[in-house]
Amino acid sequence: MDPISSNIESRLDTLIGEIESSDSPIGPVLRSVYESSNESDFLQKLNEHSVNHEKEIERMCNFHYQGFVESVNELIRVRSDANRLKILVKDANTNFKDSGEALLEKLQELSEHRVRNRNIAATIEMLSMCIPVLDMYAKLYEQKNTKRYYPALKTLEQLEHTHLARIKNFRFAELMNNELPKISDKIVDAAKEDLMLFLENVRAKSEKMGEIAMKQAHQQYSLSLLHGVDEGFDEKDEELELCCSDLVDFSPVYRCLHIYSALSQKEVFGQLYRKERLQQARLAFDWQRANSTIHESLHIFQAYFNQIVGFFVVEDNVMNTTEGVVTRGNVDELWEMAITKIGQVLHTQCSNLEDVSMMLAVKELIVWFSHTLSSYGFSVNALYDVLLQMRDQYNEMLAKKWRPTFDNLGKFDDYTPLYITTLDQFTTEVQDFPYDGEKPIPVDEFPKCYPFSSFVPKIYAEVKKFIEASMKFNQNLNISRTETDSSLRKSTNLLLTKTLSESVKRLAADPSLKLAQLAQLSANSLHLENACPQLEVFISDITGTTDVNVSLTRLYGSSTFKDIRAEAEMRIYEKLNMKMDEFLNLASYEWSPSHVRAQPSSYLQDLLAYLQGAFIAFEQLTNDVAKTACMSSCKHLASKLKMFLLDERVKFVNTNGLLNFNVDLKKCEEFAASRPVKGFAVGTLEMSFEELRQLMDLFLKGDWSTYLSDHGNANSKYNRVKASDVMRLLEKMIDTTSKLNKLNINFKKSDREKKKFMENLMKKLKDL
Repeated sequence: MDPISSNIESRLDTLIGEIESSDSPIGPVLRSVYESSNESDFLQKLNEHSVNHEKEIERMCNFHYQGFVESVNELIRVRSDANRLKILVKDANTNFKDSGEALLEKLQELSEHRVRNRNIAATIEMLSMCIPVLDMYAKLYEQKNTKRYYPALKTLEQLEHTHLARIKNFRFAELMNNELPKISDKIVDAAKEDLMLFLENVRAKSEKMGEIAMKQAHQQYSLSLLHGVDEGFDEKDEELELCCSDLVDFSPVYRCLHIYSALSQKEVFGQLYRKERLQQARLAFDWQRANSTIHESLHIFQAYFNQIVGFFVVEDNVMNTTEGVVTRGNVDELWEMAITKIGQVLHTQCSNLEDVSMMLAVKELIVWFSHTLSSYGFSVNALYDVLLQMRDQYNEMLAKKWRPTFDNLGKFDDYTPLYITTLDQFTTEVQDFPYDGEKPIPVDEFPKCYPFSSFVPKIYAEVKKFIEASMKFNQNLNISRTETDSSLRKSTNLLLTKTLSESVKRLAADPSLKLAQLAQLSANSLHLENACPQLEVFISDITGTTDVNVSLTRLYGSSTFKDIRAEAEMRIYEKLNMKMDEFLNLASYEWSPSHVRAQPSSYLQDLLAYLQGAFIAFEQLTNDVAKTACMSSCKHLASKLKMFLLDERVKFVNTNGLLNFNVDLKKCEEFAASRPVKGFAVGTLEMSFEELRQLMDLFLKGDWSTYLSDHGNANSKYNRVKASDVMRLLEKMIDTTSKLNKLNINFKKSDREKKKFMENLMKKLKDL
């Protein structure tokens, strides 16, 4: 057999072996056969394998046939024995079943007898417990029918707490238990009705009792109230001798308490009483006058507080004459609830109040109210906290009231230095203002001019009036001088940092204000800031705190006026730049002229003249402000000039255009060198234009070798010139290589070297 045939034979054997040993589909094998074009050989080989397997099967069957026959014969012999065993098992099962049924019947009868015996024993036990209860229940009905209520109450108590509890699982016991409250209710209904009548009577007379208690407290503490709150009080009034029990009969409370105690329901009575009083408390503490407000009359508020005082007078009497009905804890809870509700009522009723004098009267009434309840042992500290919250509301109301005043002072001020011509005018307008530079002025020194406008002393006077008005609320508050001082400082801070600050800042934002007016506004804020220490002294004087450093609260006036001044100065800078932009918008440069002009641009001359005049108006400002405005203007002007020079819309610039621009730049440098505002060192303002000057010198002198060699050196002659700016300007001056000769460049080399150098110039600039 040649090698090829041997190889095919081996491959076919492998494929057939794969079919026999694998459970996977035979598709891949068949595809391999067809692809090799050996179908006939494969079929032949497959037939040979099939024949070999059949022979093997036949040989195996012949080998095991005799054993199979013997096994079948043995199975036939065992079948007859299995049938006999089945019959025996069925008979045994029937016998066991018959015996078990009889046994189960006996066991069931035994179980029923045992259950019956247990039930009989339990019944006897329950009857021995129930018969005494039934006898006592019959006795209760007999006592009730014969109107023997007290023995009936005792019997009911024994039934409810002792006997019925033992048989509570029985239905009839549940029915009895349900009837007991009804019997008890019939006994207490009469007493309860008396109690309700008592509570209605108390509520009707609470306001009068409160009024008398308030008068008694006024006499006890010798109160001296302000704003006419105690008008009409007479220490000889006969009502001052009356007490709570003279106005109200408390016997219904005691009778009802005795009956509930007999029912062992003393706590129930206490809960009932407290519940009813709680409802009355909510009515008394709430503002029931839905159609009336505090604006109408102080008497409405007096009636409100009298009602609350009368309520607690009754509670105090019940607490001291009974045991357990009302405790100190109950009364304190009601008092806390009253304080919370009073705070809500005050906040609601005072939130829209516009009359500050009415707010002060209400405060005095609350002080009177607090002294009255304090005499009954109530802690009134929380009530003073409510007053302190009212004080904050009062101060906010005051600050709101002063806002139109500040607005009008700013609106109608002339924003010119205050000119005083007579002593009377000085006394009226300036004398009370603490001007640092002021000294006693002889009459012959008038007229006199002050650096601030009339706005300053008027604002100072209004702030002092505000402090005095704020002080009125702190009177009779029973707080320390230091706390009063701190309160005044806080309220003054509120006025300065919010009301006045917002008013002046809104004024500074008015676009109609001119630079001179803004400058005066800035100067005014400086003098108001300087006057702030005197405001602190004024507060200390009216509060009696001799040392202004005692208070932990400081006035924020200085920082407020600094913020106002900063706002005004910012507006000055913005308005100055806006005005400069108006001039700069008139600029019209011709960048490729045929001749060089000798005079600077007309727009620039007008702009510099305007700046010169504006800086004169800044003389009254602090030197730093004037210097900042001057420096800001020069920088803004330099920035705009550079923008004109490097504007992308300018496509071509020749040397004459640069020379004309240089004329304007020299004019700007002359303006800066003249130091229009005092205080600048020589050369300081000129530095604003230094970048433009170096750029012009570089192009007009053609000092390229120095620029390229020293670039990046901080001490370089052209250290402010950026390579990007040089390239942008060069691109405007160089159209093609042939135009390079138009540049005024003084090279000391041959023309060939010049051309080669210029070809490399742009490349080197790009590298920079």
